Amino acid sequence: IGVGVPGAFDPVMETVWAPNLPGWTKTPLKRLLEESLERPTFVEGDRNVQALAEAWLGAGAKHPVRNLVFLTVGTGIGAGLIVEGKVVSGTRGLAGAAGWLAVSENWLPQFEQVGCLEFLASGPAVARIAQKALRKNPRSLIGDLARTRGGRVSGEVVTEAARHGDPTARRVLEQIGVNLGRGVANIVSLLNPEIIVLGGGLASAGELVLKPLRRAARLWGQPLGSRQVRIVRSRLGENAGILGAAKYAFIHLEEKS
Repeated sequence: IGVGVPGAFDPVMETVWAPNLPGWTKTPLKRLLEESLERPTFVEGDRNVQALAEAWLGAGAKHPVRNLVFLTVGTGIGAGLIVEGKVVSGTRGLAGAAGWLAVSENWLPQFEQVGCLEFLASGPAVARIAQKALRKNPRSLIGDLARTRGGRVSGEVVTEAARHGDPTARRVLEQIGVNLGRGVANIVSLLNPEIIVLGGGLASAGELVLKPLRRAARLWGQPLGSRQVRIVRSRLGENAGILGAAKYAFIHLEEKS
């Protein structure tokens, strides 16, 4: 059984830490599943299994790659890391916590809770920045669309408004793309991957985010690495987690055999 968890799997303690699941701080998920289902079970963070899926069947499938980063951007931000064909989990399963990348010279207290990049470029950041922009530009299509959905401004609302050509929405997504691009520049400079795949809810914005992201990554990143890397949208979407968990189980079974 392959499992991808929305958090970190500690390979030392064999427990799961998943802050978005109440009570999941040291959950012995591997042991519980093996006892209940009587099958070998292999657990990994969801971002890493998603990276495996993209390398296997997604953006990296046509031309096999050995160095790939899957950057998932939704409620939070995380990075699945494949380096020289191997998943990188870190000492305690915390590698790839990209939301904590420092991309601002000014410290804000909110960074302590979710990390700098996550506060500035995740789905909630889109909504927060859009709400501020809407107060300055109340005629923006963002407000009209939000009213049809109970008055809630969300990343989906902003993306839809931007697709309809709303300039305020487009500026919001461009700012998000630039913020993400600074984080991507750090990843490129540190790991020199062949490809970075953008997934998660914000990937639905496509080139509206990817274009400013690529520009910022080239501006801020190591010159050779930032020009060689391909930065693309996920091809697998919501299926990446399931497919990657299966691949993770296959890898471990092959190693055992």
